[in-house]
Amino acid sequence: MTGDDLKWFFEVYVRRAALPELVTRNEGGVLYLEWKAPDDLPFPMPIEVVIDGTARRIPMADGKTSFEVGEAEVEIDPGHKLLRELRR
Repeated sequence: MTGDDLKWFFEVYVRRAALPELVTRNEGGVLYLEWKAPDDLPFPMPIEVVIDGTARRIPMADGKTSFEVGEAEVEIDPGHKLLRELRR
């Protein structure tokens, strides 16, 4: 057991028909990531982002985040590990 409360995970992936959607946008060198879960449920799933070849696990405690990437090459969820919809 991890000791973590994973109710949010099972509520979205098991009890809802629609997948969570990851909305991404890059504005002025700032990368914005936001989860849109069915029925506006909380979904704090962290995501892996590769920035100029360096992988980082990005926490998303409230389901969204933003951070500076400048002109770097960015790849979101490079291993396609997360079951999700993707909208840009």
